[in-house]
Amino acid sequence: AILSESRRGNTARYSETTIHGDQLGPLTKGPLSIVDLIAWSAGCTGYDIDVHSNSPTGLDASTATAPQVTAWICHLLTDWMGDDSFLHHLDIEFLSVPRLGSTTVITGVVDRESASHDEKYTKINVVAKSQDGSMVATGFALVLQPKSDQTKICLPLEK
Repeated sequence: AILSESRRGNTARYSETTIHGDQLGPLTKGPLSIVDLIAWSAGCTGYDIDVHSNSPTGLDASTATAPQVTAWICHLLTDWMGDDSFLHHLDIEFLSVPRLGSTTVITGVVDRESASHDEKYTKINVVAKSQDGSMVATGFALVLQPKSDQTKICLPLEK
């Protein structure tokens, strides 16, 4: 599954060509290894975790953290949207944590588009499940996509 994944890169995904029901993924993470956990901890905190105790965030050292799962979900979204889009908002609810040895599969579906500030935000529902089908996380993202006549994204100014 991992070898069949692709990313959009510098090929623009225009708002006019995005269709309700478009599928994202799957993106596969795992099986979660101690090397994954140590690399994540070292990258975030600058030091390794003690695998016989708790991580610096207080979780059992044999689980992924919510920020780590969030990064996986962002990976799915940015692979789909490409370099010319902008991840405007991400709202995730965590239902469990991936444990050592587990595999997490992340998918998404385009839910709708809505106009705001003369720009189109695409709403994408995302789901992360473990290999046994149990829910890890669920939520949604709002992605700002360029229109085919734009050379770049112009973000609206906040009032």
